[in-house]
Amino acid sequence: MKKTIPKTCRFLVLLLCVPFMLFGLVSCANYIQTNGVNRHDNFISALIEYAPPQGYAAPHIEGFNAITDLAFDYAAPFNNGGYTFVIYNGINLLLDTFGKLYYAPENLTDKTLIADKYIFGEKGSLGVKNLFGNVIAPPEYEAIEIDGEIILAQRSFGQTDIFYKGARVHQNIAPPVYTRAGKYIVLNGFLHSVETLAPLTYNGYNIVSEAVNGMYTIADNALYGYVSESGMMIAPQFAELGNFNNSGYAYVVDTAGQYAIIDKQGTKIYAQNGNLRPVNFDGKILTFFDGASFGIADSNFNPLTQSRFHYLYAWTLFNGYAIYNPPYSAHRFYSTRTNGFVLGEYDFIAPFTNHFLAKVTDNAFRLYDTNLNEVISVSPFISFNGRQLLTRQNQKFHFYKPLYEYAVSNGEVQ
Repeated sequence: MKKTIPKTCRFLVLLLCVPFMLFGLVSCANYIQTNGVNRHDNFISALIEYAPPQGYAAPHIEGFNAITDLAFDYAAPFNNGGYTFVIYNGINLLLDTFGKLYYAPENLTDKTLIADKYIFGEKGSLGVKNLFGNVIAPPEYEAIEIDGEIILAQRSFGQTDIFYKGARVHQNIAPPVYTRAGKYIVLNGFLHSVETLAPLTYNGYNIVSEAVNGMYTIADNALYGYVSESGMMIAPQFAELGNFNNSGYAYVVDTAGQYAIIDKQGTKIYAQNGNLRPVNFDGKILTFFDGASFGIADSNFNPLTQSRFHYLYAWTLFNGYAIYNPPYSAHRFYSTRTNGFVLGEYDFIAPFTNHFLAKVTDNAFRLYDTNLNEVISVSPFISFNGRQLLTRQNQKFHFYKPLYEYAVSNGEVQ
């Protein structure tokens, strides 16, 4: 008598075999694809569809979270558009600040990413592509400048074409042509609409610069003033002025050459005191200039130290320490408690709400608390712009973002 396997048993056997069959198929598929352009395609597609988990596998750095757990064979610092180029297992990829990966159109190691674009060359001429390889400006230009959504493409005879939001909007504009804030065209020293090239004005005054901390600069011949984004105006009356800082103060110089600090209502907070010119105020600490060097004082203009500096950002002073940032030279900590420099020299020092980040000249960085106690040291350090940190450890590149609020508003740390 012929024996047969009961239907129930056959179903169980088949169920047990399926995982092994699938495993064999997946293994073979990955093996077959190893020599193709799309090798690891399934794996990378999964990474692109599902952002990798945060902060577990990457080397831990106190005060920082990993942007992605992946360790890269090559990585460039993030640009101001929130993207960077990386190579993972031989695959060209783009990484955003959330840790998500995208396919890159080509190897971009020799290209400079500017926001979501890059410049490419062809037969001796330059053009622009977006990060996914689509041509925005054809390769027919001698020089190119990218500023946000604006591209200035200059031909060999000097005329400039203007591209905006991916389309060419103006051709053969006579030089000089500049951009401002990725939103405006500068012609004859004033802001113009990028769409129409019409000058931007307020109450008949030309707008000179984009809004900085909510305030535009306006001009009337050789006098300058401000107008807020809500329309409140400080009429042109100054021979020179600075941008408002994030505390709501700016320095101005009147037609007699006298310096002052004003608020956004135009109220004079500090006036020049003899030869001591107020040049910056953050609500607590005043920076002044005596004609040769800088000093720091409290809100009553009482000097916090008798020392003078060739270059000083007083608004980075807190907990008794100032950061001395001379151009093209080492940065140092200055203690107002001891009236002297402390610790060593650094490539740069960046203050956070509760910490200082200092890059030392041996290509490492150190994190200090507000009493200048070292919290951590990491080497080698690659780059830090105040928002993303790039390090190289064990021949692999890793990205991090700080847990602490970045406290300086006067530009990115380079």
